[in-house]
Amino acid sequence: MGDSIRSFLVTTAEDQKHAAALHMPSCYLFYRLGEGGALQRQGLPASARGGVMGVFDDGGTCWEHVDPARLARDIAGECVRRSYGGVLLDFQGSAGALETVRRVSPLLAARRIVHFVPLGLSQASEHGKVIVPSDISGGSFSDMLRRYTVRFPPERLCLELVRVCSDFSMPSYTAEGRALSAGEFRELLGQRRPQSYFSAELCAKYFTYQDGGGQVHFLLYDDPSTAAQKIRAAAAQGYFAVFLLYRDWGAAAADILAGSKE
Repeated sequence: MGDSIRSFLVTTAEDQKHAAALHMPSCYLFYRLGEGGALQRQGLPASARGGVMGVFDDGGTCWEHVDPARLARDIAGECVRRSYGGVLLDFQGSAGALETVRRVSPLLAARRIVHFVPLGLSQASEHGKVIVPSDISGGSFSDMLRRYTVRFPPERLCLELVRVCSDFSMPSYTAEGRALSAGEFRELLGQRRPQSYFSAELCAKYFTYQDGGGQVHFLLYDDPSTAAQKIRAAAAQGYFAVFLLYRDWGAAAADILAGSKE
């Protein structure tokens, strides 16, 4: 096991300008699968270099027309042109996506291109690194990380740092609370001014409050300090990398990564 971990800030055309100001290694999610599997750049800045390229499908991909050999060649060419250290295959979990990953993964591996796949596509890739989400609402965060190391070698595992902010009406009979936006959360804090506590098991903070009708709520949430602790926990178990979405964390991403190294 190790205590170092790579980090990538996932950026898109909508947030790239602000994300670039943080000067963090990026995952450029600017490449869409077009007709026949051709790569289509969407707003990629000319300055994009290093980090990881991200290829996504928008749910309308005609998978039977995707040529895995062409896709692998195009990815390899783009990695050389822009000095990318790998590629994220951010495809939605469908039968077509599974088959494409199953065929393209060995082609990328043969070219020694590091590639990352979501957990839902892991069964299709013997060679890719697997991205697992960080969000849980029960049990132990460390145990969750450890369970994945039973399924995959730790050096193949990456953490997607999901921003948790969930409101549960008590008693709660499901594992899913109501997700709050950043704005809703700030408004709730301003109204209630609650006393927050840290859950070592969940590696998140929480507080309780009563709404106007007398209903008790349990609010589970992350902030930069808990996010940094989650990264440290993944690093301690030998995880290869962590991915943070700029749209989830904004400028706080820089503080999170700084805190994860303390």
